[in-house]
Amino acid sequence: YNIRQLLRFNNRELNKRIKDVWGDVRETSKDKQAQIAHYKAMLTPRLLRNADRENGRRIFSKTCAACHTLFGEGGKVGPDITGSNRANLDYILDNIVDPSAVLGKDYWMTLIATSDGRIISGLLQKETDSALTVRTINDTVIVAKSDIEDRKLSKLSVMPERLLDTFKPNEVRDLIAYLRSPTQVALQGP
Repeated sequence: YNIRQLLRFNNRELNKRIKDVWGDVRETSKDKQAQIAHYKAMLTPRLLRNADRENGRRIFSKTCAACHTLFGEGGKVGPDITGSNRANLDYILDNIVDPSAVLGKDYWMTLIATSDGRIISGLLQKETDSALTVRTINDTVIVAKSDIEDRKLSKLSVMPERLLDTFKPNEVRDLIAYLRSPTQVALQGP
């Protein structure tokens, strides 16, 4: 949000500095804007009030927690979203539907092809003279520089696009309601 606000000054020098220091910001495509509008129309305040936040937490645990931390639980590949602007539906939908639109350099994906045929993609955590440490969705991998055939930096998010398309409407409702919760939701049962 703050980065987009700064870009509205439309100052070439400021925009270049933001890109150099922080990362990339691009406009959301028309098809993604339409998808955001669809979900925004669907996720009315009344519908969200009737959501099953406990189910939303289960969906988050199965889908999002491998990468994101919320209320102290989850992975460290993506940002910790506990302190983000989660109460704002626009913020949530913008980031889920188009995760690469506002992407800081810390979250640019590194793609590595090794001499033994492996492809490794993830976030570069550390680089030394002899190796790279990359955090993938499942693991932290150390790759010797001598084993690297090709290395590219992608300005795409590790987070998949069209993630909400994989859910039923009630699951989208429950997940979004849970994400907007100001406090952790208790899980019942085993």
